[in-house]
Amino acid sequence: MKKVRKTVQGKVVSDSMSKTLVVEAERLVRHPKYHKYMRKYTKYYAHDETEQAAVGDIVVLTMCRPLSKLKRWELKEIIRMAPRDNAPSPEEMARDEMTREFEEGKA
Repeated sequence: MKKVRKTVQGKVVSDSMSKTLVVEAERLVRHPKYHKYMRKYTKYYAHDETEQAAVGDIVVLTMCRPLSKLKRWELKEIIRMAPRDNAPSPEEMARDEMTREFEEGKA
């Protein structure tokens, strides 16, 4: 029987260290007196062996054995990637395609 590991979803806020990510996870906490929901953030240090995640990516982390003083998580998967190296976003590509078709129709 395999033990189920905890998972956390968050946004990568730093990837400047070698094979290490800093991921910020958000949770909602209800104030005990005023009953208003507040956003609380927790930073997790995670191991990224292949260094495939970058700042802005939405990732899933799983708990693992302690790898260093702070690293207790490892990268499981990247849910959504942020734009990389000034590459055009899908919206920009669609807009360029439409302008190109419009100009070809005019000419």
